[in-house]
Amino acid sequence: VVGPFGEASVLANTRDGIDESDSITLRAQGSHLHCNWIFSQPGLYNLTFVASWNSSQGTESKVTSSPATFQFRVLPPRLRLELKKDADENFLMQFPTVPGVHYQVFRVRLTDSPLQAYPLESAGFMVGSGDRISVRLETEIWNEAAFFVKQVFKAVQD
Repeated sequence: VVGPFGEASVLANTRDGIDESDSITLRAQGSHLHCNWIFSQPGLYNLTFVASWNSSQGTESKVTSSPATFQFRVLPPRLRLELKKDADENFLMQFPTVPGVHYQVFRVRLTDSPLQAYPLESAGFMVGSGDRISVRLETEIWNEAAFFVKQVFKAVQD
């Protein structure tokens, strides 16, 4: 939540596990809250929520909702591909990575009709470490094709 002067206030943080402190209390009847969600890694997150409230009508009794699960798909940042030449005049395709995200390089043969994407066997699957990845593209392959990188990320444990 962002306060009236722009300061951030963390309402729940699961990096240290989930416990009673990861709850939000609204005091006034009819009140509501707008929050921002921040995830530390790309992935597929399933969050289950339960709402409960105390009824003040006659006797104090706690009412609890059924669990509701929401799924969040957090995408990695967009890739920025760079091309450079090495000493042998081969092209190097470089891009930054996100730790834990899997990457695969594909080529599209411009002479094929219809166009088809083929995995670049020399690159295989790569797992991001936060560093840049360099993929060597031989000149003969470069001349006949266009390239793209597919980002694949695994589901995060519930």
